Order: sequence, then structure tokens, then C-alpha cells
Amino acid sequence: MPLCLSQNEPVLSLEFFHRFLLSKRAGSLVKTISRISIVGIWLGVAALIIVISVMNGFNKSIRDRLLEVEPHLVIDFQNLKSPDQIKAHDVYKKLQTFDTELTAPISHQDVILRTTEGFVQRAVASGVTRERLYHLLDYGDRKKGQNDPDLKDKISKLQTNEVILGVGVADKMGLFRDDTMVIIPPENLLLPAGEIPTLTQAT
Repeated sequence: MPLCLSQNEPVLSLEFFHRFLLSKRAGSLVKTISRISIVGIWLGVAALIIVISVMNGFNKSIRDRLLEVEPHLVIDFQNLKSPDQIKAHDVYKKLQTFDTELTAPISHQDVILRTTEGFVQRAVASGVTRERLYHLLDYGDRKKGQNDPDLKDKISKLQTNEVILGVGVADKMGLFRDDTMVIIPPENLLLPAGEIPTLTQAT
């Protein structure tokens, strides 16, 4: 006899459980095994749904937080050393035509920091636009749940040779706001004797 499946299949499944597995005429062993199996399958499916939901939530939260401070795409310009040179490049101009939330040029350079007290520390100097700084500040404000208008005001008034120093580097070197330091490019260490190194004093 051929087996025919129709839209009444869920009803037939329920009828099967009711008449054969959970019937009063079924043996106690069959009913016990059936109930344990039903409860086990229900708990397994419920646990699977809960774990998948939690992991998806964690994944979305981590992804959103990571992309707040790290870009989706990083393009490295080997021979360009300043944000102005990056903005003038054809690739950067092409990126501006895409529907992106933020396109910000960043230049990195290894430097040596020296304080007036003689503390020396290696660091990486990053040149970013004010727009990128504001974006990072907005993320920090959302994370803390409060605004820092004084910091935003100082950033808007940053002048030449004024830098923002990371908390870890500042703690190691004992630097505070409005302190001065000397920025030395590492290649100056390779200069021959008698050559005057390039030094930059920053606040």
C-alpha cells in the first residue's frame, strides 16, 4: 500500500503518539521510555535554540564593538607618509564614492619619546583626522554612558605639535596634560657622528 503524505501529517504524528506511545493500553515500560524520549528531545532542542541565540548575540556584540575602533577595510600606502598625501591618491578618491560610514586616512610611524626628566619610551605615532577622533570619542562616550565635553573641546582646538597620548604610555613616562616631550624618529639613531638629528617638541 503506498504511503501518502499530506498537510495532515502533524495531526497524524500527534495521533500516533496518543494512540500507540501514550495509550493506556501501552505497557508501562513503553510509556516511560516514550515520555523520557519526548522530554529529552524537547530539552535538547530548547538548549540548542538558547545556545544559538546567545552565541549570535555575543557575536553581534563583539563584531559591533570591534568595528567601532577597527575598520572593515585597511589599505596600506607604502610610500605615503601623511594624511594629505593619502587624500590626494586616486584610490582614496575612489573610496569616497562608495557608500561607507567613514573613510579616514591614518599614517603610522615608529618614534622614540623622551621627557624632560630623561624617560625614554618607544611608541607608534598615528596621524588621524579630527573626524576619526570624534568617531572614537563618540564610541567612548557610548561605552561609558556619559559625555566628556572638555575633551572634545580640546580636540577641536588642537594645534601643531600638540598630541594625544595613550594612557599606558603616559603612565609609564609620568606624563600629564600640558606636559612637553621630544619626539625622535628611530632613523636618527643611525646618523653618523656630527649630523644634527631631527627632533620635534610636542605637548
